[in-house]
Amino acid sequence: STQSTWGKKINREYNESLNKWVVKYGRQRKEAKKHTDWLRELPENYKPKVKGGDPFHDDELDKKSRVSKQKRNQLKNEKKKFHSRAKVGALGETMGKLATASHGKYDKWRK
Repeated sequence: STQSTWGKKINREYNESLNKWVVKYGRQRKEAKKHTDWLRELPENYKPKVKGGDPFHDDELDKKSRVSKQKRNQLKNEKKKFHSRAKVGALGETMGKLATASHGKYDKWRK
C-alpha cells in the first residue's frame, strides 16, 4: 500500500534487482539513478540531438527545456494574476455589492 499506518505516504519501494529499498521520487531518487543508470541500450535508429552527443546529454537538454518552459509559464501566470488583481481593485465596492445574492438591494439598510 502507498500509505503507512500513520497516514503518511510511503516514499520507498523495494527494488528486487538491487535487493534494497529505494526512494520513489525526489532529489535522492535522482542521485540514486545516476549510480544505477550508467549503461543504456540504444535503438538502431538513435540520433543524438547535438553533434557528438549521447543519450545522457539528450536527457539534460530535455530537462533544461522543460524547466525553461515551466519558468515561462510561471511568469505568464504571475502576469495574469497581477492584471486580474488590478481589475478587481478598480471595481472596488461594486464587486462587493454584486457578490451578494441580493446584488446590493438591501445594502442601504445595513448602513
